[in-house]
Amino acid sequence: GNATFGYRRLTPLSPDVRGYNGPTLNVGLSYRLLGTTRLTFDVTRAVQPSFEPERPHYLETGLSLSVQQQVAGPLDALGRIRTRRLAYRDRIGSVTAVADGTDRIRGLTVGMGYRLGTDKRFGVTIDRDSRASGLGRREYAATRFGMSLTYER
Repeated sequence: GNATFGYRRLTPLSPDVRGYNGPTLNVGLSYRLLGTTRLTFDVTRAVQPSFEPERPHYLETGLSLSVQQQVAGPLDALGRIRTRRLAYRDRIGSVTAVADGTDRIRGLTVGMGYRLGTDKRFGVTIDRDSRASGLGRREYAATRFGMSLTYER
């Protein structure tokens, strides 16, 4: 596993942008059970920039849980659930439809993988994400298809 803990002091140059002082973290824990099942837990908390001028940054807090199970021989199956909370900070004096809005993103991933020897894995995944927001223009539901080649040591 890995863990990074910190304290972020964000002091914007513009007087109408609120700062942030607080903890940040990024933790990833993985456990192999009986040699055939891998459980992975990830948590993150960080200040992120926003593309919206009236909301220049947000505090992201996210959780993810994955289960990867060897099915037969080199073939495995993957399942993952995740949630993210995006807490926006409005510019001082701005007029917005929802003050300091919070968006929530929830996701589900299913996938299959094929081991290529002992240290490589080819995988395919299907991700489904949905975003709920106080602002309708930011809400969505999306499906993605992906492929990966992973080298593990």
